[in-house]
Amino acid sequence: MPVLQPGATVWLPNPSSAASEPPFSLCEVLETPNDQLVRVKFTSGASCGTEKLAKMEDVNLANFKSSSESTERSEADNCNLLELSEATLLHNTLLRYDNDQIYTFTGQIVTSVNPCKPLPHLYSTESMQAARDRESARERRPHIFAVAETAYTNLRELQRNQSIVVTGISGAGKTEANKYLLRFLCWRVAAAADERGAATGGSDFNLPKMAQVVLKSNPVFESFGNATTVNNSNSSRFGKFTKLFFGEESITGASISTY
Repeated sequence: MPVLQPGATVWLPNPSSAASEPPFSLCEVLETPNDQLVRVKFTSGASCGTEKLAKMEDVNLANFKSSSESTERSEADNCNLLELSEATLLHNTLLRYDNDQIYTFTGQIVTSVNPCKPLPHLYSTESMQAARDRESARERRPHIFAVAETAYTNLRELQRNQSIVVTGISGAGKTEANKYLLRFLCWRVAAAADERGAATGGSDFNLPKMAQVVLKSNPVFESFGNATTVNNSNSSRFGKFTKLFFGEESITGASISTY
């Protein structure tokens, strides 16, 4: 931890446990009596205006806009944050979420926040095409399609099985994420075949028959095991291991195991 100068902006665990309060609060450094303690004043949250003598180990420097920036800048990849901590990672994710940018890279991992509203532009055919083109141009942007495109590219180039893990708490959006992954992969192999003149692909409406069967089967499997919970009205009550089988020109089949 660098020496904290008076006036520096830092994050500190929020003393309030209220559900409506964020886990970290912004503070202004007032003084550092020694190398183990720092006196701060809360500048956000329910404790705004109050002072606290905190342990240095609990304090994290904040990333804030420079004097030339009119708004606070977010990063598409948390690893690009100048100051990286749990607090700054969460805050960067929030900044992106407030602008309907629900996906954020953390290295090779894509984290997402359930927007709890439709964002159809994120999942259009144009978005799928953009994910494919950016991967080939090495200009990846955080999106679940970017993960799927990387898996598909590695599958074709390395000729090895690929895995994508979708995980999160109840209501995080795992079921929807899985649907979009399947949709992209079915579209991707059809689009690739179409480019080679071997098939007609590119939209949900003219996918090969097997790809359509795979996509339409997902709601059927949900009906056998999904239920209503406190956080989610359509919660999966089991884990799903989905396998897609690829031929040279199309999806050749799929299987789903539950546990």
